[in-house]
Amino acid sequence: MYALVDGLSASQLGDLSRRAFHEMIGAGITAVGEFHYVHHPHGSFEWELDEAILTAARDAGIRLVLLEAFYRTGGIGKPLTGAQRRFDSRSVAEYWRRMDSLQGRLDRSRESLGAAPHSIRAASLDEIVQVCAEARSRGLVIHMHVAETAQETTDCRAAYGQGPLELLTGRVEIDPRFTAVHGTQCPPAALEMFFRRGANVCLCPSTEANLGDGVPSLLAVPPGQLAFGTDSNVRISAVEDMRWAEYGQRLARRQRGALVDGAGEVARTLFHAATAGGARSLGIDAGAIAAGLWADFIEIDLGTEELEGWTVDTLLESFVFGGSERSIAGTWIGGKPRFVRERT
Repeated sequence: MYALVDGLSASQLGDLSRRAFHEMIGAGITAVGEFHYVHHPHGSFEWELDEAILTAARDAGIRLVLLEAFYRTGGIGKPLTGAQRRFDSRSVAEYWRRMDSLQGRLDRSRESLGAAPHSIRAASLDEIVQVCAEARSRGLVIHMHVAETAQETTDCRAAYGQGPLELLTGRVEIDPRFTAVHGTQCPPAALEMFFRRGANVCLCPSTEANLGDGVPSLLAVPPGQLAFGTDSNVRISAVEDMRWAEYGQRLARRQRGALVDGAGEVARTLFHAATAGGARSLGIDAGAIAAGLWADFIEIDLGTEELEGWTVDTLLESFVFGGSERSIAGTWIGGKPRFVRERT
């Protein structure tokens, strides 16, 4: 990753992002929380690469929540080195000056900001507390990588005497605007306390599997507090991530029907996480077809072979467990068609 980052220009990042956003729209993704931390060109502290992300999202037409990452250390107590210097936020004060600058550039109909103290390994605990406190005062959502790897958890315990989620829960005001990304190494008791405070967990099942990060212990997830992300974009498929969120839990628990709702249904839990849960995590008025919400939705091709045999009662299960991007006929964002699949 660092080798790739080290060679990226603003134009290259913009092109890659544009292509990824177009692919997301074709996969039925209407909004993206871009957890962005490649800020600077080589040898400069200008924020040129942030602008590349904004331009790419506008060109693609996707709804964007720019999760501007705060990044200061190359590990707990370690300096930034090599390509990491392109991530440097320099100070909490400079970070918020940059956020103020970005705020004035946004198209409020399709763009918003969120704060993203990257992780316990990428900033000091005091800096994380300061960033989160200021974000809360501004009403911004907060996203943070939490307990993604076993090594991160080991390092955090060695430095602070607690795991990342337990540490944050004790030092940061956790509420519905806070989202822990990954959470693969979090103890069940810590996750239960985290959920009780109304916070969210964003799983990235395809990437977590690709990197071998692990499977979080989601013994009970309150409705609406689970969301999905793509993370590394190895495979952009909202349907596949829904499916593998459930399959990962089944494999870990050795049981069927893991992420069930109050009626014992799995597909509804997963689809709700991919829609309303994602909107809640990103702080956007979307995620359902209802008065007062943005008209962001997908059209499903009921004639596709992979859904053959569907009924009104089984359509959602057919789509979540048997569907793919081929089932998506169109993607609408803000009431405008951004993707329409050619039909044969």
